[in-house]
Amino acid sequence: MKPLPLVEIPAEVARKFWLSFEPCPTTGCWLWLFSPDNWGYGRIRLAYKTFRANRISWVLHYGPLKAEDLVLHTCDVPSCVNPGHLFIGDDLMNAQDRKRKGRSRSRLGPD
Repeated sequence: MKPLPLVEIPAEVARKFWLSFEPCPTTGCWLWLFSPDNWGYGRIRLAYKTFRANRISWVLHYGPLKAEDLVLHTCDVPSCVNPGHLFIGDDLMNAQDRKRKGRSRSRLGPD
């Protein structure tokens, strides 16, 4: 799913967001309970478009996102929407984060 810019969250969507996750007491993750995509990321509909729940969380807590902004996880839990576990990056930062955490696969084999 190609990210879209996200500037403002309507009150109705914000209310839905606050009712759609459960805090995990051991990890601190806020686990999204509904509509996961094929990769485990939460989804929420807004103005006839589907957004990842972590992007909604970011905008609710920190402000607007540009289309090229990726919302990455420090916890590596796709369903987590805890703003304290999220950070902004780009494709290069995402690839570097995956590699640093040992989650990337190379077609050429290990370094």
